[in-house]
Amino acid sequence: MSFNICCSNPHKIKYQLNGTSSDLIAAQLAYLLWNLPEVDSYQAMHGSVFSNSVYDEYLFNLFMLEADLCEEDIRFVADNSIINRSEAEFFLEEICVNCQKIIFINPKNKGCTKIIALFKNLRDCIAHGCFGMVEEYFIGFNHPRFEGKEYTAVFKLKYEHLYQAIETITSGDVLFLIYKEALEKNGYTIIEREDKKEADLIASKGDAIFFLDFKKYRGRYLNQTDIQRYINETRDKSNRNGLNVLVVDSTYTNSKINKYIMGENIGIVDKKYVKELLEGRDILMEIAEKIQNNY
Repeated sequence: MSFNICCSNPHKIKYQLNGTSSDLIAAQLAYLLWNLPEVDSYQAMHGSVFSNSVYDEYLFNLFMLEADLCEEDIRFVADNSIINRSEAEFFLEEICVNCQKIIFINPKNKGCTKIIALFKNLRDCIAHGCFGMVEEYFIGFNHPRFEGKEYTAVFKLKYEHLYQAIETITSGDVLFLIYKEALEKNGYTIIEREDKKEADLIASKGDAIFFLDFKKYRGRYLNQTDIQRYINETRDKSNRNGLNVLVVDSTYTNSKINKYIMGENIGIVDKKYVKELLEGRDILMEIAEKIQNNY
């Protein structure tokens, strides 16, 4: 489904970019200005899950779902491209209030994911004051004021949808939410327990129980020292009656490490397997079967 600049039943209203007269919305926009993940603000989260490309498609799709958007509502412009000026200015002075639309470009920053590109462009719309409210819609542009400079984003969204979508994906334990939904789609049940220190996430499928621990380590590959530390941690948690799963979303394992953990009732979901797990592959059951066959 390709991007459509407007819907099949347009209802257009003229407007001016004059910010907002609502104190509540002004306060919420100020919060976004300072606190959107990975934006240029001391108060923003940095080095967060949003900067990890492994989760980018999931997080962006979650934003679309929460904001009630589909593929024909969004144009993502890749690096080294520009937004067509006539397309951006289609939304100047009057907008259709029967559909939502986003056009944005990915900044040429190393490691900038699609969801961060969206955050940064939205933040700049607010910071530059280039936005307004038209009935229930937020309309905003990100572009320099200088003659000849190009637009980098256009946002035309129902404001409540926009704010709630961002609040949903940025509040609470985002990592837990990602794995909870991915595993539930694959037939797992998430087990809620009072002792949150027992594991970051506990899931079951059939008779199998999995204790997932989310860890971050330095380097491209796991090293033996980190693995030994994790082995010691699992031995201290004698109340676990299931398979211990180490989830490392920015690091890879190798054959040496896989041999080292044999006999320890431990499985590893590394960066490669995280991506495949989120795409629907039943990685946890595959690991459980491999461990069982090695005994």
